[in-house]
Amino acid sequence: MYEPVGPGSAVADAAAALRRRLAAIRRVLRGAETALERALDYIEAAEAELEGSAAGALRQAARRGQRRNPLPLPVATSLRVLDPGRVAFVVHDVEHRVALSPVRVDLLRLLCQTTVVGADGLVGFTKVSRIVHTLRAHGWEATRRSVTVEISRARGALGPGNGRLIETRRGGGYRFRLLAHHDGAAERR
Repeated sequence: MYEPVGPGSAVADAAAALRRRLAAIRRVLRGAETALERALDYIEAAEAELEGSAAGALRQAARRGQRRNPLPLPVATSLRVLDPGRVAFVVHDVEHRVALSPVRVDLLRLLCQTTVVGADGLVGFTKVSRIVHTLRAHGWEATRRSVTVEISRARGALGPGNGRLIETRRGGGYRFRLLAHHDGAAERR
C-alpha cells in the first residue's frame, strides 16, 4: 500500500531532483540579484552625474545672467460649477471639466470671488484666515492646515498643467488665476 521511502525509492529520487532544481534556481537568482545591484548602482551614478551637471549648468547660466524665464502661468477665462461635485474652467480657449469633492468646489468658488483685482488683471488673493472662516460658515470643519491640504489636493485634481492655476502668495493667501472682468466680478455662469 505504501511505497518505501528510503534511498533509491521514487520519492527519494524526486526529492533529490527537486533539491537540484532549487539549487540551480538559487544560483540563477543570485546572478540576477548581482546584475540588478550593478544596474541600480549604474543608475544611481548616472543620476548623480546628471544632477551634478544640471546644477553646474544652472550655476554657470546664473553667473552669466542667462537664466531662462520660467514658463508663463496659465490663466483661466471662466470658471463655472456644473453640479456640487464638478467644475468647468476655460484655459486657452479649451474647456476642462473636473470632478472635485464638494469642499474643493466651495474652495474654488471662494478663490474666484473678486474682492480686489490685482495689477495683472486677475482675481486678487484670498487670505487663509478668510478661507477658514468662510468654509466654517458653510458647515465645513476647516483649519489652516486643512485648507493647505485641500488646496494641494485640488491642484492635483486639476491636472499637471492646470494645477498651477491655484497660486500661493506667502502672507497673501491663495487665488485661482482667473481673469477679473471690467465690472470687477469674475465670470460665473
